[in-house]
Amino acid sequence: MKSSKLEAELVEIILEASANETTFSELRYLLSYASLPHHTLKKYLFFLIEYNLICYEGRDKVFVITKDGWNVLSTTARTGIKKIALE
Repeated sequence: MKSSKLEAELVEIILEASANETTFSELRYLLSYASLPHHTLKKYLFFLIEYNLICYEGRDKVFVITKDGWNVLSTTARTGIKKIALE
């Protein structure tokens, strides 16, 4: 898989929302200020799942933050990173 650079602010919002178990619709609402297209949000979710930062619990249809996701969230909050490179 090729690497991708993601906007840290959007990643933070997704990770924070996933800490409380969030649905796709809730994420769309949270990110509506950013005028984020539907397919772009899906791309972000795909990468975050692929890199084990969140997981999707199909039974409840929610996204949940993982231990690795907590580590990234604390790093971005502490350092003020603007972009996150996933490789």
